[in-house]
Amino acid sequence: MKKTKLKIDYDYDFQLYGIVTNAREYKLAWSINKGLKINLVKQKDILIPMANQGDLTITNLLFETENSSLRLIGNRSVGSSDGGKANLIPELSNFTHFFVVRDEGDNFGSQELIRLLKAISVIDYLTLIEIDKLKNKDNLIF
Repeated sequence: MKKTKLKIDYDYDFQLYGIVTNAREYKLAWSINKGLKINLVKQKDILIPMANQGDLTITNLLFETENSSLRLIGNRSVGSSDGGKANLIPELSNFTHFFVVRDEGDNFGSQELIRLLKAISVIDYLTLIEIDKLKNKDNLIF
C-alpha cells in the first residue's frame, strides 16, 4: 500500500530576536516594558509535545495591539525533569529567550527595535535570527 505524506510550508511572518541575559524573566519583561513602552503580560505557558524528549513547557509573555504582537518566550523548558536543559530551539541553546515580533503596521522597525532592546541593561546580547536557516523552526509554530 502506497503512503502519501502531506507537506505543509508554513509562512514565518515574524521576526525572531535571540536574547542572552542572566536576569530573571520577570525582570527582563519589566525592563523590556519600560524600554519599549509596552505591557508584556504573562500568558499560559506553551506546552509543546516532543517525540523524543517528553513535553517542553515554555514561558510566554505577550503584548498585542490591533496590528502587531510582541511575544517574549523562554528557550529553556521550565519545570522539566532534566533541570530545564531541554530547549525550544536546540541549535540555539546559548540564547535564554526569544522575542517574536509580528508587525503588520510597521510600528516596530527592525533597526529601531534592535537599538531600543540593546539599550536595556539586563540584556547581555541580542541578535536578529534568520528563521529560514533554523533546523527546528517548526517549534516556533504555536
